[in-house]
Amino acid sequence: AYHEWAQKNKLKPGDGKYEEYWREAVRAQVEAFRKAGFKDDEYYICAWDEVKAKNVDLCVHLLKILREEAPRMKIANTIQCSKSEQKKQFPYVDAWVAAGGFYWDAKWADELRKAGKELWAYTCRTPVRAQNPLGYYRMAGWRAIKARMRGISFFAYSYLIYDIDGEVVPTRGWEAWREGVEDWQYWNRLQKEILRVRKAGREKEATKAERAVAEAIDAVFKFGTHPKDSIELDETIERAKQTFANEITRLGRLN
Repeated sequence: AYHEWAQKNKLKPGDGKYEEYWREAVRAQVEAFRKAGFKDDEYYICAWDEVKAKNVDLCVHLLKILREEAPRMKIANTIQCSKSEQKKQFPYVDAWVAAGGFYWDAKWADELRKAGKELWAYTCRTPVRAQNPLGYYRMAGWRAIKARMRGISFFAYSYLIYDIDGEVVPTRGWEAWREGVEDWQYWNRLQKEILRVRKAGREKEATKAERAVAEAIDAVFKFGTHPKDSIELDETIERAKQTFANEITRLGRLN
């Protein structure tokens, strides 16, 4: 959005004013969040939406300035470029949000995780309100579970609510998205329990839980990654979620 604004005002990278106004914009953003009660590392900013090959170098230039002005701010960029172009952004981006099928191979994903980076998934199908609540929105949480990602995002929140006489009314898609986030939270809690019992020397119990998790995930994805909505899909997801809950309870009882 900043680059588009700069272009409309005939500002170009390298002319001084372009960078000066960008610094002012970053400082204003930080100050606004602080006034709202957020610390600099308690939120994420998408510095450039859907970074494509032609924009990578300019994006990196702006990221460097952003880091100078707000070194603790977390940056989550949606990515639509090659691995080599992603690596140019490596020092500046905290959460790598794969858009449009630009996912990493396992080795690259491991490199990012070992470096303390987060992996998120991003989806953008239109028309937004016409997408299946279960297969598109709730399954977003399950796609993150299957890929062991830390976050999910989509375009766009404003399309998934209605403003009726000043009251915010959620759509079925927004409610399904919330449920997908909750599914992921169950899975994440279970991963912590598995790690705990494994550290306690209960390898057999940890492996049993992992097997149950794998079977539950496989059952959900038998319907596909973006399946059509159905009663069978809904029931399968609920059974899988219940499996997570049961395993959390079982492992929690172990000393």
